[in-house]
Amino acid sequence: MLSLRSLARPLLASMFVAGGVDALLNAKKKVPAAKPVTDEIGDYVEPVRNASTEQLVQANAVVQIAAGSLLAIGRLPRASSAVLAGSLIPTTAAGHRFWEVEDPVERANQRAHFLKNASMLGGLAIAAMDTEGEPGLAWRASNAVDRASNAVERTKRDAELAKRAAGAQVKTAGKLAKAQAKLIKAEAKNAMKGDANTRAQLVAAQAKLAKSEAKAATMGVGIDARTQAKLAKQRAKLEARHAVDHGSTFVELAKERLAPDVADLWRGVSALVSSNGTTEPKSIFAKS
Repeated sequence: MLSLRSLARPLLASMFVAGGVDALLNAKKKVPAAKPVTDEIGDYVEPVRNASTEQLVQANAVVQIAAGSLLAIGRLPRASSAVLAGSLIPTTAAGHRFWEVEDPVERANQRAHFLKNASMLGGLAIAAMDTEGEPGLAWRASNAVDRASNAVERTKRDAELAKRAAGAQVKTAGKLAKAQAKLIKAEAKNAMKGDANTRAQLVAAQAKLAKSEAKAATMGVGIDARTQAKLAKQRAKLEARHAVDHGSTFVELAKERLAPDVADLWRGVSALVSSNGTTEPKSIFAKS
């Protein structure tokens, strides 16, 4: 599909190519009009001062032909537009000095050419800034600075989060160590007493350990595999101890509650056995 730029660029470049060819073929005719401008520029630029006016007219013509051709075919359009804009300024100043013309008709004609060139200069400025929808150099530079700034901010934020996570992990590890110490202490008491109060302390310590683990998970602090294995082992020991204690307590309670009934039954059996002349069996509930 033919784009608008493909049509506008040759139209804009056509005047420069045609004017450059004319100036190259008729350089001597352009010298009188160009000499005041070249002399004024030569006061500040040594290469211009050392060259003849005809050579400068020819050089300007070659530049316009080359840059105009590149712009027309869409090669380096921004650079070629900038070069044409630079060449148009001395050309306009040399060829269309309407303020120096006394004849009203010629003065109006030169003014029209001057304004025409000014309009072309504006079009070249737009073409020189046209990025064809792509980001320009200024935007790219600003975007690069923004990306670098964002990367620095992300690095600082990640470092701060890592620092907080490390601190929280150390704090949580300390709490877990204290909870494990309490569990070991409670387990020792349980081994010595085995009463219901100690079992309640074990359950409370286990609940506290679970709470510490939940808090560590909420804060996003990962517990490593070794710590998890230790916690799992500790929980298993707690469950086993709790089961043994519970079973022992159940047996003791059953023994205490059923002892009177079983003792009466046993006495009845003993009496029956005695009446038959058999040796009385020893009761399992008899105290040693």
